[in-house]
Amino acid sequence: LEDRSESGDFFNEALETQVEDVMTEEVRWLHPEQTAVEAVDLFLTEKFGGAPVVDEAEELVGIVTYIDLLAELK
Repeated sequence: LEDRSESGDFFNEALETQVEDVMTEEVRWLHPEQTAVEAVDLFLTEKFGGAPVVDEAEELVGIVTYIDLLAELK
């Protein structure tokens, strides 16, 4: 195994990684009428930092992140 601390090559290569290579393919979403607790449950269970919010027609209406939920607690 290469010692990554001795080479910046690993970091530079990681920066060139395409989003499709690291994205979540099985998308889970929330609906606007769901509660913040349901969003937190999803994030903790699935280890997500955010999720799309879709309406009844499964059209994107927004995105909610853990930062949004933390801000609501402020």
